Amino acid sequence: MENQVYPTPLKNKYRCGDFPLNSSDLFLWTDDLSVATQSVDEQHRNLIGLINQLHAAIRDHHGQDIAREILDALTESAQAHFMFEEGLMRLTFYAGYAAHKAQHETMMEEMRALQDALDDKSATINVELLHSHKNWWEQHIRVSDRSFSAHYEKSGLGEHAKTRKGAGGPAEKKLAWWKFW
Repeated sequence: MENQVYPTPLKNKYRCGDFPLNSSDLFLWTDDLSVATQSVDEQHRNLIGLINQLHAAIRDHHGQDIAREILDALTESAQAHFMFEEGLMRLTFYAGYAAHKAQHETMMEEMRALQDALDDKSATINVELLHSHKNWWEQHIRVSDRSFSAHYEKSGLGEHAKTRKGAGGPAEKKLAWWKFW
């Protein structure tokens, strides 16, 4: 399932799966970014793909309108991803929840401020800004998300769908993570 794209509730056409990674990408997914939770890794790959699309749009001079569409998709995907992670944190009583959520809120504020600045033409998206976002995401995944992932695995919920004990054989059912909400 390596090439599967995490389904996002995007209303537009920008998704990681539509944009293959190549050597000119700003942000390459590598296995050392994995947090060992498949659904979260898929979401991270999707977000990285959107950052790369935004980078390509700026690099190839596709214009601020296209860049804004991709930024909107990135903002929407980041919000959905943060809500997903925060739900898992609440579910597992993660002690670092408040600090982790604060990081998410700070990034969302920055993304929304950039959207507002683009709307009133007081800013443009440039490569320096994209490097800053890339660095934030890379640090956040490597430190904060990994810390939560270790807690999550210890919680016993694993990949939010562990097999039901005692069902046995092929009839074994998976417990869906959303039933814990």
